[in-house]
Amino acid sequence: MSAPWDHLTLSNCGPAVSRDVIKLVSAKIGLPFPKLYVEFLLAHNGGRVEIMRLLPRKFPVRGCKRNRYGLIHVFFNISRGDVVNLVREFKTFRSRIPPGLLPIASDQGGNLICLACKGKRKGQVFFWDQAFEANTDEGEKVGWDNVPFIAGSLEEFFRGLEPDPEDIPFGDDIPIWMEAKLTSFGVQDRANIVHVIKGTTSDVLRKTRQHLKRANPIYLRRLDELVEVANKEKQQERKKELRKITPIIEQIDRTMASRGRRMLDQIVMDHIVLLGMTEKDQRLPLEAAKVKKWKAKYLAVWEDFFRRQRYVDPGWKKKQRAYIRDGFDRLIALCRSQER
Repeated sequence: MSAPWDHLTLSNCGPAVSRDVIKLVSAKIGLPFPKLYVEFLLAHNGGRVEIMRLLPRKFPVRGCKRNRYGLIHVFFNISRGDVVNLVREFKTFRSRIPPGLLPIASDQGGNLICLACKGKRKGQVFFWDQAFEANTDEGEKVGWDNVPFIAGSLEEFFRGLEPDPEDIPFGDDIPIWMEAKLTSFGVQDRANIVHVIKGTTSDVLRKTRQHLKRANPIYLRRLDELVEVANKEKQQERKKELRKITPIIEQIDRTMASRGRRMLDQIVMDHIVLLGMTEKDQRLPLEAAKVKKWKAKYLAVWEDFFRRQRYVDPGWKKKQRAYIRDGFDRLIALCRSQER
């Protein structure tokens, strides 16, 4: 019978470890490692999950309002000096997660996948959402409010990992993903391609055309037709959203007046980007000076939040910071052009 993780492609695994070493680490942490987790460490000793979006890595997060599912990025290993060392991660987070939980992996944003090794939840797998962790500086107590359930066992978690065809791929993955979807081209494939096109850049589309021209030129016309469909849908969506401009500005203003990381909800940046796409002839009831204050406060909270996280993918953080700056700068430029 195959191991439940055999369908994963793992790279940058830690060095081979013995049962004795794993036993020592378990004792050092103070948590008994389940048998299946020991077998996983013996087979792979952690590892980075390949980011190609056609590979299995998506898991459901039940009861989490912010994330319906997560994407595995890296499993922690047993080794000295590694940035994703299991012991180091446990020491970093043990005071921030409920007792009995062992952080075994993370997603690209630094959220944790935790295995319950003690207590009534023993054997179950949970998602620790760092955006809503308890603020102990303000007297909040660490609990389970930001730790929704993922799976009833580690085997269920591994076997439940599945391809994520709806997720927008990164960089070099996009042309390959597009080719695969244009080839199968079912009803859902068509919808997913349009969704990806609406969220990507002209440069990425150019690279996709170049890839198709070399690999499968018969699909170029199909891609161009879907680009046209995506552009029409974006125009219609923009018209609908622009009717909500004043309430959106008021909502952002209220959120920016709040304290701490609550303002980092993704809907804030979605609204900033939307306002920045406003047509120049449609005047915004907003001043550039106010947007500059929003930008400064948002980035200060964002930088402080991620500075305190033990492991966040540097590439993801760089792209996210650029996305935030670009969103605010576009809106500032638009407001300035309307003030002239």
